[in-house]
Amino acid sequence: MRPARRKKPVPAQPVLAQPVPARSVPAQPASARLAPARPAPRVEAREEAREETPAEVTRGPGDQELKKVLSARRRLLGLLLVLAIAAGVLAFTKMAAWWVVVPPTVMLLGYMALLHEAGKADAERRELARTRDAAAAAAAAAKRATPPVAAAPVPVPNAEVIDISASLTVAGHRFYDQYADTKRRAVGD
Repeated sequence: MRPARRKKPVPAQPVLAQPVPARSVPAQPASARLAPARPAPRVEAREEAREETPAEVTRGPGDQELKKVLSARRRLLGLLLVLAIAAGVLAFTKMAAWWVVVPPTVMLLGYMALLHEAGKADAERRELARTRDAAAAAAAAAKRATPPVAAAPVPVPNAEVIDISASLTVAGHRFYDQYADTKRRAVGD
């Protein structure tokens, strides 16, 4: 997009034909004159930056959720700050009583304590993820370094199986079914 040129004011008197002075235009192709002067992009610098990017910077799908949580925390902190400041201004200008400042200040201090604990929990979660990744990398390196071991033969069980189904029923004995003898009755009989 080309920048807009300023138009010269038109003189009030009609101008008679005057010769147009020749401009000295350097010999450039038309595309070079139309394109804005921009430095050439440095492809090498971009590739170097990609190679230098640590693995911790690339995040998974949980990154979007983390961004949403942090954004909500910032919004609520900002709201409570504005509320406490507004209450302070109202109390200072005597438009409200001094005790109007107490509830927003208590809410702000409580939320800041909550944010402090949430920050600790987030740091613990990041540390746990870091150690889990390091342990997984160490396990993968150990697995690659160790030659595969032949599987040990599965031992054959030598236990004796006893059939206990005969002891569950007593010979010739019938179990009593308490519901078999009852007659059908209506409710309230």
